Amino acid sequence: MDDITVDQLLPAKPNSSNGLRCILFSGLTYIPQSTNITYLHNYLLHLTSMGIRIRTAFCALIYRKCLRLSPESLTTITTGNIVTLMTKDVAAFETMIMYANDVWIGCVQTVVIFYLLYRRVGVAAFVGVGLFLIMIPIQITLAKLYPSYVWNRQRILTKTTNYTRCCFFNKNYKNV
Repeated sequence: MDDITVDQLLPAKPNSSNGLRCILFSGLTYIPQSTNITYLHNYLLHLTSMGIRIRTAFCALIYRKCLRLSPESLTTITTGNIVTLMTKDVAAFETMIMYANDVWIGCVQTVVIFYLLYRRVGVAAFVGVGLFLIMIPIQITLAKLYPSYVWNRQRILTKTTNYTRCCFFNKNYKNV
């Protein structure tokens, strides 16, 4: 199985059939792109509508549960907790729907790519896939550490901004 290069498709000597071949190849690149766009649009539309249905179902479930709560349990739960549960936490399910397919698709792609690498380079494919699999826990750890880094950075920035603002106003008040 030989690889096809551009040099093999388009000869070095220009002739009248080269223009026709270029038009043919540009048309052939347009067809898969338009098919991909059509498929992705329909796929994302379906995922979005499914996410909205799941979000609506969870909100209805929470609402019905809140209506059945006894007065004693209502003293322990605030309205803010219920609103947060219905807005922020239920939105996580809607977002999860978008990425749930990517989990199993990623596993299948990894297996297929490993097989193709193994056929092409042999045992060295184990090193590449091993490094890929080692990177997964590292990325998970970094993803867990990132929000605390952002929160600390924002806290320091807020302190610095407040200090600068106070110094600016104090200087202006002294001048007045």
